[in-house]
Amino acid sequence: MKFALFATLLSCSFISCSFYERDIDYIEVHAIKYDHDLMSVEHSFEDVKFLNPGDIVNISDKYLVISDADSDGFIKVFKLPELEYLYSWGQQGRGPNEFLYIPLNEINTEDENILLYEIGTRSLRKYVVNDTTLIPVRELSLQYEGQTNSLTGITKIHEELYIAENGVDFEDNDSEFIALQPDNETPLFKFGNYPPTELDGYEKVFEFLKTTAASKNGSKTAA
Repeated sequence: MKFALFATLLSCSFISCSFYERDIDYIEVHAIKYDHDLMSVEHSFEDVKFLNPGDIVNISDKYLVISDADSDGFIKVFKLPELEYLYSWGQQGRGPNEFLYIPLNEINTEDENILLYEIGTRSLRKYVVNDTTLIPVRELSLQYEGQTNSLTGITKIHEELYIAENGVDFEDNDSEFIALQPDNETPLFKFGNYPPTELDGYEKVFEFLKTTAASKNGSKTAA
């Protein structure tokens, strides 16, 4: 399997927020000019088999982590910059460091740590990544009262603020995102409006799929 690094930015929404005051500055940018040349390097993982890769993250320029639909090791860790394959980690199950549902697309980072969302228990699990394994640090709850759907598109803004896609189980489903605080089942706020559409429920959610990212200092997020 081959990967190429590339960047394409069609539209962004930037939010600078303090959830204590619930003040949000929201702007929509339809085109961003980028004058610099992008360099890409293609690497072939000939000795590593992938079933269905889901996410790829950089851990402090030390490790590249790729999630994969492999129940015997769904986290594959590579050493940067050589992209040397180190190990696979994480199994499906109910035991320690096992996951009921493999978190392919819900991976966040924090310095040299990785944050994985366990859908079955609705919890955030924090691990330190090293050359041989992932070491558990702590586990926090991330859910809201009355939640019936699974959180998707989870993005860490900072330690006390995460955003996720707003599910279809809210009475007011006009907002695209919901802001949550770990170990707090009361949503902090909702934001972002869907484009005009006659679709509703799951059809609307799936029609407007999103990818989110946050700045390292937690001041802005883009979707």
